[in-house]
Amino acid sequence: MKRSRPSLLDATRDQLDEARPVSPRGAPYWLRDDDPLQRQVKGSQKLLERGDLVWGYVHGANRALFGPIGEWVLPAIVLHGEEGVFDEAPHRLEWVSGRLGEILAGKPPREPGLRRIHDAFSGEEFREVRLAVPRRLADGLTVFLSAVLVARADLPLGHLACPYVPLLVHPKVPAVMLLPTANRAPDLQRALVRLSAS
Repeated sequence: MKRSRPSLLDATRDQLDEARPVSPRGAPYWLRDDDPLQRQVKGSQKLLERGDLVWGYVHGANRALFGPIGEWVLPAIVLHGEEGVFDEAPHRLEWVSGRLGEILAGKPPREPGLRRIHDAFSGEEFREVRLAVPRRLADGLTVFLSAVLVARADLPLGHLACPYVPLLVHPKVPAVMLLPTANRAPDLQRALVRLSAS
């Protein structure tokens, strides 16, 4: 990934380059064996060892994640872009989320890319990974929608108070995951706590 300027993620990237964790979390008890989110559980070792760190934006999540009480691990839907521009401007993901929300709130779109996203959201559970958002909705940038398991331990206040999350992605892993709190550089964790508390 091409990066032009230093970003808040850089110190964490350096830390990951020096020592990567090798103990991923197991599956939550409620996750069925045939649930596509099992791909995250199975791919977490590779993501922890070799994943690229990028910003994610929570487009939607299980309601319980927004409060301090509830299941330990729950699903969410994140937008993520793997281009360096998102390092300096993760708020662009929020803009894409808003555009998607407007489009998905209306009648089913005719454009194939949007139709696929609409169809993925119309089911009971969104379980897609790396579902491409049409580039015209993302200022010509490459942005994906992905289902992800979110552990409360990886949220600064134990619940979803900030939509920006550090994600691990890898082109050969059909899953994404939140970077565990233990693997974040102090400046990144402090920034996430500040954003969550504001």
